[in-house]
Amino acid sequence: MVNNVITIPHGVMRVLNCDWDIDWRSQSAGEGAEGSEQIFLQPFPRWIGTPQLILHGEAIRLWRATRAKARGRANVYRVPLLEKSNLPNAYGQADSRGRPLNGNYGDGPTVPLVNAAAPGATSIVVTETFHRAGIGRYISIADWPYLVVDRQRVGPGSANWILTIEMPLRRAAAAGATVNLIAHGLFRAREDTMGNPEVGLGDVSTPQLSFAEWINRP
Repeated sequence: MVNNVITIPHGVMRVLNCDWDIDWRSQSAGEGAEGSEQIFLQPFPRWIGTPQLILHGEAIRLWRATRAKARGRANVYRVPLLEKSNLPNAYGQADSRGRPLNGNYGDGPTVPLVNAAAPGATSIVVTETFHRAGIGRYISIADWPYLVVDRQRVGPGSANWILTIEMPLRRAAAAGATVNLIAHGLFRAREDTMGNPEVGLGDVSTPQLSFAEWINRP
């Protein structure tokens, strides 16, 4: 089955909440008589999230069209993992009510990967000239999202930083690869009716979304 990737423009990802999380999909081997419990992590963790949007006017129509292209769960969404603190960078120009002046499909600021990294790596090295990947921020490489859990400068005065990430790297990344500081990932809707934009007074809609990462991709 061919999955079409439907990009959600930043112009509709105006979030009321941000609850992106890693679903480790751990399993218990059972509790022993002494009360101990052994937990096993699955080899394929994934990102999940249930962002709620707040949309006005043309942004409602843009989301309605984007959602229809996905055909429920048949296709895959390319989703920016936005939170309120990085909305200005994601949006660019906006009107007096904070609404985007265009659909804005841009990916936002990036930094380059210094060294190649293999699957399973728990850290990467990037060059930060104008933008930085702060602790607790979401980043992505080739639409695989990660969370920055620590950062250390390579040496005094160096523009290169070692970023410790969770989850470990899922795919190999070449030296010079683009690291997106506004993370993007590929997700499926968790139900066909997800995000139907009910429009209320004032031409405002607050659709609730629910995503699970598409991890069995080529």
